[in-house]
Amino acid sequence: RKIVLITGVTGFIGYHILLHPDLHWVPVRAVVRSTEQITTLLKNESIGARYQQGLVDFAHIPDFSDVGSWKVALCGVEVLIHVAGPLPWKCLDPVRDILVATDRMAAAIFDAARTSHFLKRIILTSSISACTPLHGDGPFCPTTRVSIPSEPWSTVSAAYQASRINLRNNSHKFVQSNKLPFDVINILLPFVFGRNQMAESTGDLLAHFSNRMLLALLLGHRTSHPIIAQAAHIDDVVTVHIKAMYDTIPGNQDYAVTSAIIFNDAIDIARKHFPRAFESGALRAGDMPSGIVQWDTRKTNRVFEMGFYGFDRMVLDVVKQYLEFLE
Repeated sequence: RKIVLITGVTGFIGYHILLHPDLHWVPVRAVVRSTEQITTLLKNESIGARYQQGLVDFAHIPDFSDVGSWKVALCGVEVLIHVAGPLPWKCLDPVRDILVATDRMAAAIFDAARTSHFLKRIILTSSISACTPLHGDGPFCPTTRVSIPSEPWSTVSAAYQASRINLRNNSHKFVQSNKLPFDVINILLPFVFGRNQMAESTGDLLAHFSNRMLLALLLGHRTSHPIIAQAAHIDDVVTVHIKAMYDTIPGNQDYAVTSAIIFNDAIDIARKHFPRAFESGALRAGDMPSGIVQWDTRKTNRVFEMGFYGFDRMVLDVVKQYLEFLE
């Protein structure tokens, strides 16, 4: 039976992929940086049961730039779903913690994969920022080429975009420069919203990058600059990753999972479904200007035979979970 290797399993997207029903009867190897993360994951009833059945095991890789560790982790693996990667948190050093870390991690994975005798597909979780220019409103698509922001990368957002552009470009060069027995798929994502199955408190919800931003708007925060208004529901993101494992989906392609939104619409959506939360002060209207860009996702919709959830569902799921914790 094929083994699926998944990185980023203690993060929002990777954890949801690990819990997907299609993987309940498939051997999965989850990559972790620390043994403490294994303990945390095994607290989940489903993951713990699958571990006892021998359907889940772990690859402990403290240093993601270590090629040797990746070679061991890839032993017997047919599909690698690589979700892990630094997000543009302001506390990070733009060059060291985002750009260099992402490049070194990808280089180590590609080097290790080149020697694999079992691998059939690598699925890379990336960002629409790899195909979204700093200027212009689109429509953009997975084939749009973007120049890397010029140095110095003084902000985490510029370094993050540069890291995503590098990941996409380097994956293409990797495929073109080598006669590989496997293919590579890039899945390009925007802000991803939805219920967080790892969260046990409001603090946990606010620790997730995208949901934190949406909740900030609904807790009265006001943003001075426009933010690119594209989003996806976590369920759509996970579905695309799972479907991409199968050879019915063409490889060596890039696919985008994204929809245009207006951030401030979240206020009316939340007020419609949770009017008492606004009356009590649990929710408050903030302001988040939207940077309007258009994306063409018809390729993804056609190939994966699916549509995407709307912003209403995203807001509903995030706010409902937040209010449940307050109760």
